[in-house]
Amino acid sequence: MKAASPLMPIQTSHREQDSPKDIVHVTDMGNQTPQQLGWGRRSAQSVGVNYFMSKGILDDSPKEIAKFIFCTRTLNWKKLRIYLDERRDVLDDLVTLHNFRNQFLPNALREFFRHIHAPEERGEYLETLITKFSHRFCACNPDLMRELGLSPDAVYVLCYSLILLSIDLTSPHVKNKMSKREFIRNTRRAAQNISEDFVGHLYDNIYLIGHVAA
Repeated sequence: MKAASPLMPIQTSHREQDSPKDIVHVTDMGNQTPQQLGWGRRSAQSVGVNYFMSKGILDDSPKEIAKFIFCTRTLNWKKLRIYLDERRDVLDDLVTLHNFRNQFLPNALREFFRHIHAPEERGEYLETLITKFSHRFCACNPDLMRELGLSPDAVYVLCYSLILLSIDLTSPHVKNKMSKREFIRNTRRAAQNISEDFVGHLYDNIYLIGHVAA
């Protein structure tokens, strides 16, 4: 059996690899139970975006779907992850709903991955998510970016470094953990304009709080 990636330790089963159209789970229906709404137990667990659009509750537009996803905490995140990978237009609008103003970079990244879950394996979709996050983070913090001399590309490098550091520090399979000095050296080698103090604070955050994409 294939081991789960440290990026997202829960393995996705074949049944969970359904069509993106089948995003599931019950949203907040007030005090009404599924039975009062005329749904059986199984039907209640199969409510998704298409259902709400068919009832006229949700408009079939990327912006409205993104708002629905952003404000709903009971969607099945595994199916949502598949859906957003397929619907990049919805993903774009969902990213713009996040406000990372005055947030420390690793904390903002954690918030981002709480809404938009990281894939189980590294690849194009993870790179897309980090790229979109980097641009949004810079757009929310223009003064800070100027002060630190950071571009979206530099933030991308930092985000990837934070993910790799998270894996290194939290995985029981990594015996020799990366030191703070090593992290600073490796990160500044990839993004030379970043101050040593700033990179050191990034390391401390992961060491004390934990994984950014768990």
